[in-house]
Amino acid sequence: MSTEPTDTEVTDSDEGNSKNLIILILTVVILAASSYWGYQRYTHVYISDARISASMIAVGSRVPGWVSQFDVSSNDRLEKGQPIISIDSRDAALRLKELDAQVAATRAEMSRLTAQKNMVDLQTGSRQKAAQSRLSEARSGLTSSQVKLDFSFQDLQRATKLRNKNLIAQHQWDRKKSIFDQAKQAQAGWSAKINTAQAAVSEAQANRNQMIVLESQQLKISHQLQQMQASRDRQALKVADHTIPSPISGVVDETFVDAGEYIGAGQRILLMHDPEKIWIKANVKETEIRYIEVGTRAVIVVDAYPDLKLIGEVSRIGSSATSQFSLLPNANPSGNFTKITQRIPVWISFSQYDPRLRPGMMVEVGLEIR
Repeated sequence: MSTEPTDTEVTDSDEGNSKNLIILILTVVILAASSYWGYQRYTHVYISDARISASMIAVGSRVPGWVSQFDVSSNDRLEKGQPIISIDSRDAALRLKELDAQVAATRAEMSRLTAQKNMVDLQTGSRQKAAQSRLSEARSGLTSSQVKLDFSFQDLQRATKLRNKNLIAQHQWDRKKSIFDQAKQAQAGWSAKINTAQAAVSEAQANRNQMIVLESQQLKISHQLQQMQASRDRQALKVADHTIPSPISGVVDETFVDAGEYIGAGQRILLMHDPEKIWIKANVKETEIRYIEVGTRAVIVVDAYPDLKLIGEVSRIGSSATSQFSLLPNANPSGNFTKITQRIPVWISFSQYDPRLRPGMMVEVGLEIR
């Protein structure tokens, strides 16, 4: 009787070996994957509900008015300073012209007062100097005449004594007397000139006091001019506010008005952000926060692009748990308590910019444990 295996037995044996090999391979793969998964969980802190964030800037209007031009739409890229919207500014521009005219008129009045003050200064200054000069001359003449008067008086006294002793002739005494009388008259004349010169100096000083009045008027006009200039600058600012520029270089996310609408002061016009300034905000369990510090390396996987892996690092760690900012209080007056693991916000910055990333996208983050 033959003991060789049949074809059926050989086939069953080969199939059994193949199944065992497949099971072995699957077992090895599962063990390797489990080991890798366990190793990753041991060396990383994983957050699966993180989001990409950005500073969303709401652009609004400082002045009310009708929108005359608005050609911006969602997803438009804007450069910093680029005009976004124009608001009807005809009334504000007319008010600015009115204030410009008032400022020009006030400056003309200031120029007129300055010219008048300079003219009064020139005229009264020369008159005052001339009067002071005549007064000084009269005082010098009075001093000189006083010396002559004293000398002629003494000479007349000596002549009188000599005449009483008949030592000089009468005509000699008469000549001495005539000289004394002339000196006396000269002194009286210089005294009169002094009075006249003093009156002229007083008059010139009174005329020069007009400058004080003009200076006070100048000061008043100067304050008025400053006030008008401030009003004019404020109005110019209002006119400029009718054209709103882009505050940053970025992308428009959403618009809220259309051309032809009437908007009020402070009304929101659009939302925009800088696509190159984005980050990830993740909430880490409080039991794992001790493994993380500023500078911790992060591996980032974007849900929208599963094959895209990015590298980042922790740039900031929050100082309070997210529950502290909840609108509903977490007081527990009844005494019942359920302990819930709190979350600490962590900010993660990208090492490189990728234009495909958008604020609000979900990402998974693996933070390396040091």
